[in-house]
Amino acid sequence: MPGRELDEPELRAATIVGSILDGCVVPRDLPGAPAATHDFDVFMAAGRVALEVTRAVDERAAATRAAAFRRPFPAPQLASSWLLSIRTVGPGQPEVKPIVKASPALIAVLERHGVSEVQGQFHPGDAPTVVVHAATELARLGVSHATAWAVDGPPRLWFTGHGSIRDDIDAVNRLAAEHAAKNVKKLLVALADERHLFIWMEEDDAKLAMETGPPPSTTPTLPQGIDVVWVATTSGHLWRLHSPGDWEELPCPRVEVSIHSSAA
Repeated sequence: MPGRELDEPELRAATIVGSILDGCVVPRDLPGAPAATHDFDVFMAAGRVALEVTRAVDERAAATRAAAFRRPFPAPQLASSWLLSIRTVGPGQPEVKPIVKASPALIAVLERHGVSEVQGQFHPGDAPTVVVHAATELARLGVSHATAWAVDGPPRLWFTGHGSIRDDIDAVNRLAAEHAAKNVKKLLVALADERHLFIWMEEDDAKLAMETGPPPSTTPTLPQGIDVVWVATTSGHLWRLHSPGDWEELPCPRVEVSIHSSAA
């Protein structure tokens, strides 16, 4: 549907850009706007900036966390509830649905043999073959630790997450290039003197890199038609890249969103 209500992160991004550029921000992609309309215009004495705002999110990690944590999963074939630990941060996140489907039968094998906890794979000498097989299959599905859990209510599968992130400075350039490629067509058709892309950096590794170090000495390859890329974290770190040029770190202004998110 052409046009929409602009959300608070989009309005905040536009307010930040308007404050730094000393410009007047006007929303464009509102209900009733044509398809492929950019989000904002920023009017300055020197001309008009077309601004598009987006988010860089690890979709796989977000989907895994949403599927695992929204509710426990009934497991009536088990004697008790179990807590399953899976990777939810960093690389190697498993699919939750196959775990929910296959793990009750595997855990039932553990229960029948008096096993209340497994971590990783059993060595063949540590347990009966069927228990080793069950533990191995759980590990193959992505369950790094499984333990019986004495919690009130009928038997259910509960999930907990683990993992680590690293300050991957290359992720900032990679995500900036990816999102520039996704949004360049919309910005190219905008009537403007400059075309800017603002990215809220929510991907774990890239966000940590921005929060713990300076901008990289390398820069992403941007498609022709995008003049400036802004990247920011919700904790207040802000970088800007004029193409061609280098990243620069900017103080992120404290702003109150005062832009209307819908047409009058």
